[in-house]
Amino acid sequence: MADKNPIELLIETTVDGQSPVQLLAKHCDLSLAEIKATMSKGAVWVKRRDSRVSAASNHHRAVRLRRAGSSLNCGDILLMNYNPEVLALESLTPSLIEDCGHFSVWNKPAGMLCQGSRWSDHTTLYRWVEIHLSPQRPSFLIHRLDRMTSGLTVLAHNKKVAAHLAAQFESRQTRKHYRVVVEGHCQLPLPYTIDAPLDGKPSVTTIQSVLSSSEENIDLNEPSSNRWPNEAILKQCSCPYTVLELAIETGRKHQIRRHLSALGFPVVGDRLYGHASSKMSAALDLQLHAHQLSFLDPDTDARRDYGL
Repeated sequence: MADKNPIELLIETTVDGQSPVQLLAKHCDLSLAEIKATMSKGAVWVKRRDSRVSAASNHHRAVRLRRAGSSLNCGDILLMNYNPEVLALESLTPSLIEDCGHFSVWNKPAGMLCQGSRWSDHTTLYRWVEIHLSPQRPSFLIHRLDRMTSGLTVLAHNKKVAAHLAAQFESRQTRKHYRVVVEGHCQLPLPYTIDAPLDGKPSVTTIQSVLSSSEENIDLNEPSSNRWPNEAILKQCSCPYTVLELAIETGRKHQIRRHLSALGFPVVGDRLYGHASSKMSAALDLQLHAHQLSFLDPDTDARRDYGL
């Protein structure tokens, strides 16, 4: 599969009962097995025609089409976004923290995507969980960690619970705490709140404590204090750094990274918002870890607290 060129197709079906596999095979040189594999990895989409609407834009939004045995109706639009390099990627493995049936909590490794793209979703957290969690069930993404951010995240396993959890994140009922390594010696009065709006929206990040720095190590006497970050690796870089604990009330795109960069303490490993000349960031991946997550159980309203 990897020796082929990318393919993008958009095909409108003309008769009822067409097979998506056979239809795609007529428009590309992929084998039936390759098309089925492409579908299973989330690179084939369908826009179902809405027969109740007579307007030109009478299609539902596109959804992934995975089942090779699916049937298409006249007027449906079939899309394929085939990229052999993307489809050849292998997924990382998250760690299950707790499976509560209607939701589950996971420790996502750095480098794993939460959300897919039009090219695939087979390396994402939610898709890995759908395939490997037993018993199998659908998974709904509630909040998103950046690809290179590690740590705690929650997935819902039905739409009702997904809506309940999403509402908690929207209304700021959840508690999200992170550990982050920043460049330089951060000596701010604590707690220190950053409330600069991002993208025109309210955004609140609070630095709660300094855990350690390149000048001294602070023993918190916590079971998790030595798990992240690996300070032996940090010290090999021979650059000043500070390990901070912080909390966020909002969840804007790249909020922590943007707020800390604007403050003059970019996250180590941040090649987007960090210092271009930083030797430390060039040598290390993003040093950002979601280590505590708290929310209300959708069934009992009891608070659920998780920590790494």
